[in-house]
Formats: sequence, C-alpha cells, structure tokens
Amino acid sequence: MPFVKLVHNLCSICKHRRRGLSCAAFPDRIPKDIRMMYADHRWSYPGDQGIQFELIDTEDARQKLQKVKVLKKPRPRPNELDRRVVAVVDLIRFMDVKQRRQFTLVVLNTDLFQQLPSAYQRLILDAEAQQVARCMKPGNQTRHNGQQAI
Repeated sequence: MPFVKLVHNLCSICKHRRRGLSCAAFPDRIPKDIRMMYADHRWSYPGDQGIQFELIDTEDARQKLQKVKVLKKPRPRPNELDRRVVAVVDLIRFMDVKQRRQFTLVVLNTDLFQQLPSAYQRLILDAEAQQVARCMKPGNQTRHNGQQAI
C-alpha cells in the first residue's frame, strides 16, 4: 500500500529545515503546533528566534506550497458554546432534519457564540428566551437552569 501524506506542512519545503524534527528556528525540536499545521510559521511564533518559514527555491516546493493548509486545532469538548446549545436545542424549531444537521455541524466547528452566523445566534437566543419564559410561568417550580426551586 502506498504512503499517503495527510498533512502537507511548511517544514518539508522550508530552507531552514535540518535533519529530523529540527530547523534553524527550533534547533532542539520544531513545536508540534507548527509540524501539525495548527500554527502557520510564515508568521512569527514564540521561540523562533526571528526565523520564519522560507520556501526552498524549486518548482516542486512551489507546487507543494499550494497544498499547504493551516488546520484548526482540536479544542476541548464540550466547551461553553456546546453546553449552551445542549441546554436549548430541543426548543429550537428547525425547518427540517437537513437544517438541524447543518446547525449541528456549524456549532461543532465553532468555538464561540459570537463566531456563529447571526441566524444561528438568533435561533439560540430565541430558544433561551423561551426557556426563561417557561420557567417564569406561575406554578412552575423549576428554575431556568433546570434545577428545582427551593
């Protein structure tokens, strides 16, 4: 079976690269965030001694550079946005399963509420308002966070 490279990184086409996992900027070891393309070393990175990526001057390197993409670093799950959505998702009125699936994918790939498209922010805010309104009805013994009132 042939080897398939899943991550094209800048290190493999950088003129500062040395043997193994070192380079002129990081003589001991290139940080994992740079090697895994969670950080773009075309820009300054802590500890790089002022040395950033410089392309090897070959046509092959220029072609490989076109395939390089900075990846989104995995984040701890669940985060505050996840918890906020889980609390109200059953109150959100989606038009169909496709819209719910799209909403879920966007939320899973977003770190902060403010980064969501405004339409999705509105869905969450409306659902949160519904949740608060339900809790404020007379005779309701539940607080808006789902805990029993004393």
